[in-house]
Amino acid sequence: MYDDGQQVMVGDIVRRGGEEGEILKVEPNGLGGQENALIQWSGIHEIAPGIRGRKAPVQDLTKGLRLVRRKL
Repeated sequence: MYDDGQQVMVGDIVRRGGEEGEILKVEPNGLGGQENALIQWSGIHEIAPGIRGRKAPVQDLTKGLRLVRRKL
């Protein structure tokens, strides 16, 4: 559940700090027994000199995420 009480759904675009990401999977009883989500953050990092790529998806708590928009 997001901080504002809305249900987390696959495909949601979320924000934490200054970074946006997309929810790929929701784990109701993830790490520490809390709701977690697999998130593909939009950040780009340098893989090698001159080669850039997206960061790998990460599992994180849904608490602290803010819903930006929901795919219909």
